Amino acid sequence: MKEAKFIFVTGGVVSSLGKGLVASSVGALLQAYGFKIRIRKLDPYLNIDPGTMNPTQHGEVFVTEDGAETDLDLGHYERFTGIKATKDDNITTGKIYHELLKKERRGDYLGKTVQIIPHVTDLIKSFIFNGTEGLDFVICEIGGTVGDIESQPFLEAIRQVNYTLGKQRVILIHLTLIPYLTAAQELKTKPTQHSVRELNSAGLQPDIILCRSEKEIFDNQREKIAKLCNVSLSNVIPAPDVSHIYELPVLYSQCGLDTQILEHFHLSEPKPSLIEWDQIVHSIRHSTQEVTVSIVGKYTEFPDAYKSLVEALNHGAISNKVKVRINWVNSREKEEKPINEKLIGEKLQNSHAILVPGGFGDDGVEGKILAINYARTNNIPFFGICLGMQLAIIEFVRNVVKLEDAHSEEFHNCKHPIVKLAGDQDDDLGGTMRLGAYKCNINASSKMMDAYSNTTISERHRHRYIINSDYKDDLEKNGLLCSGILEDGTCIEAVELESHPWFIGVQFHPEFQSKPFSPHPLFVSFIEAAVGADNVSKEELDKLEDKAIVDVILDIEEKYGVREANQFKSVEEIKEHLKRGTDNYHSKQLTRIQSEHNYTGSHNTSLTNVTPYECNELSDEGYISPCEEVVESNPKQAKLAQKNDEVPIGAVIVSGSNVVSSAHNISNDPTAHAEMLAIKQACELLSTSTLCDAEMYVTLEPCPMCAQAISFARIKRLYFGAYNPKGGGIENGAKIFQFCSHIPEVYGGILETECSFLLKDFFEKLRT
Repeated sequence: MKEAKFIFVTGGVVSSLGKGLVASSVGALLQAYGFKIRIRKLDPYLNIDPGTMNPTQHGEVFVTEDGAETDLDLGHYERFTGIKATKDDNITTGKIYHELLKKERRGDYLGKTVQIIPHVTDLIKSFIFNGTEGLDFVICEIGGTVGDIESQPFLEAIRQVNYTLGKQRVILIHLTLIPYLTAAQELKTKPTQHSVRELNSAGLQPDIILCRSEKEIFDNQREKIAKLCNVSLSNVIPAPDVSHIYELPVLYSQCGLDTQILEHFHLSEPKPSLIEWDQIVHSIRHSTQEVTVSIVGKYTEFPDAYKSLVEALNHGAISNKVKVRINWVNSREKEEKPINEKLIGEKLQNSHAILVPGGFGDDGVEGKILAINYARTNNIPFFGICLGMQLAIIEFVRNVVKLEDAHSEEFHNCKHPIVKLAGDQDDDLGGTMRLGAYKCNINASSKMMDAYSNTTISERHRHRYIINSDYKDDLEKNGLLCSGILEDGTCIEAVELESHPWFIGVQFHPEFQSKPFSPHPLFVSFIEAAVGADNVSKEELDKLEDKAIVDVILDIEEKYGVREANQFKSVEEIKEHLKRGTDNYHSKQLTRIQSEHNYTGSHNTSLTNVTPYECNELSDEGYISPCEEVVESNPKQAKLAQKNDEVPIGAVIVSGSNVVSSAHNISNDPTAHAEMLAIKQACELLSTSTLCDAEMYVTLEPCPMCAQAISFARIKRLYFGAYNPKGGGIENGAKIFQFCSHIPEVYGGILETECSFLLKDFFEKLRT
């Protein structure tokens, strides 16, 4: 039987650096290689679990399918790897001591003095090793910060594991902060040095140091860390800030984290394709339409309290090819600004959709009810989750059924308790709720059915109160359909307003099962409804489009002359040109006209071209080519560049299926970039100064100089692989095309991982 290898992730200097995201990204990368993995979290706090902790202290409580209340990082583990976490994947000091004292009371220690070593550390090791049979890697994240007194037993347990198994089965990754001092305008490595020494004092030496920083970390700083922390230079890896967490697996792969882990264990595996992650990132970066979703809650100053919810909304947005903007609305009363209908209306007036999440306690309840009323009466898509569903029903019963004193037993003694306590409950708050997955039957004629396409579902729960079924007939008689019922028939699980475009409440927490590659159907449907709420009618759109076409022609004539405007022979030709994507000049004019008429709908988005990942390949020379024939016809330009110690950037210009020209960067000439040389060759060959029907394929995002040349040559389409944050001139830097008369259709990030690896490999070899 194969023996699992263990990856321990610790953090230093400060908390909240993203250890959970590091563990998740490492897990996703190892999965891409084909390894079987498991990720676990060791939390040093003394609580049994985070179930009774204030979200402002610890963020959301993530519920596993088997009903464990766990740290929010387990949500990241599930979303990045698709592997369902269990109660055995999260341990706390509180759980350890609880088990220890039970064993002591039973006499399991046979009269021995119970101590931290070996009894506490043995229980920690038991948790680490439990259920690892058949796995290739077990990734363990240690919560808190190295140096915290609570972490010491966990670090000692890891030291013992490392001593017992040796480096052939254990690797230690230490995530640390490299702060930037604005006054001195420099990065400081001293906190990292102290953090590693603190780790050394616990008997542990990190094998890899991940350096989190808001600024780029240069080689001299990495060399200093390597020398003073006794780590090889290749294992001091930058961990820069990113705009979206789903960029991390690709980023860490580009930085060589996966390669160094495999080298440590003497494993030789070919680099896997991360095309799925590339596509997710591309979709996030290039979505043009934005919808606003208002989340109405009482912890809105602390977004981590709604971490899974926000991610689920992002997943729904990715599926709908839009971006989601969160409008955080605090529902609590404030002395200087009491919550009222007018104030709620002002906060929600620009919402395309409204969501009221789960929660506990009566603080902010009336503000949430006002928000629900606003969504219901203004036909704005509404999603109520857990408490949000309960309050939606209370609002409906008060204002539609006309039982004005309707409320929940959780908050008030009332004549009409719409929400009541579920079953027999004791006085303890911890571990007494309905937790974990329960099955639910769906009404076949409901919007729920439209979303799920299934009459039976399984969803995770976390609640103590349920809807009082005595009011079911009153609800349905007045138009609120009970569209989901617990499998045993005892509880109302979902409701929806039949007369509303999208008004759904659910007792469960669908956000816990949403993932970037398999977004939850309710969130996909919810965001789709938000997009629909942002649309105008087809007739209005046609009028706007016709006016936009006329204005575009007039604008082109005014700025660039009649000749440019007369290139179009018909209205249909102009429309076809507009449909080629939002990245060309004329489509931007349409967007401008639409915005002038307060139209921000999804029409443009539906016309946006989708990057043809499946039709593009990366040749060995570093070109991105549309087909194998083009790859074979390319000269070995990039390899020639490498031989001349030049950056391996190749450019190919194609017309139809024919390669017109190809080139690579040349040394000793600051203008001899691959794009410039390829354009010059093509123009000479075709005896022209414009390449109107040509397409260019290039390894790296062109610089501002090359971007200007591409525009002057009137190249029709540009495809590039890796983004160039420092020197790029299209998606980064000056973004030259916004100032140009001709703007090609641009598709960036195609095979980004492979292109980035080609360039990174060159620079690494150049340094050694």
